[in-house]
Amino acid sequence: MLIVKHDQPSLRQYLDNHPDNVANGGGAFQLVNKEVNIEKQIENDFLVTDAITLIKARPLDELLPVAMALNIKTDQKDLQVKRDLVNYAKRKPQEFLDMFDNPMVHARTTVMQALDFQIVTEKSGMIIWSDTGKVVLSVPVGQDSIDTLTRFCMTDKGSSVLSEIERQLSDIA
Repeated sequence: MLIVKHDQPSLRQYLDNHPDNVANGGGAFQLVNKEVNIEKQIENDFLVTDAITLIKARPLDELLPVAMALNIKTDQKDLQVKRDLVNYAKRKPQEFLDMFDNPMVHARTTVMQALDFQIVTEKSGMIIWSDTGKVVLSVPVGQDSIDTLTRFCMTDKGSSVLSEIERQLSDIA
């Protein structure tokens, strides 16, 4: 730690402009501003509190889509699912809160349920309808089938696929 006094403006300017300063894209040192750090910490604590309150207030069926999108095992006890959600919310509170209003989370959950209930299946790098065998889309090599189908369902062309999957899931329930 290097303390720069107010009567050392040349040293302060040198350090502010140095390429190793984190503010300039470096990684060797940074200016420690306790007020800004405290402000960020308080803001993060409030976000964590909001996220935990949301987990506590919502019924499990509203939390499951988020849990599924985070690849949390949903076949475990309710408290274990909530504990895993709380742990994630503590690590990334803003991202966690944003997931509740994100249509991609809903679409991903729907796609995962469609694969679980075999409404669609993955075969030879393609997603096909289980009942008719017709191809929904091809999955590029090296791509995750769930992510690919989710992104496809969020397009204008794929919205009809998402609607059909939702209809078939509601028939099952």
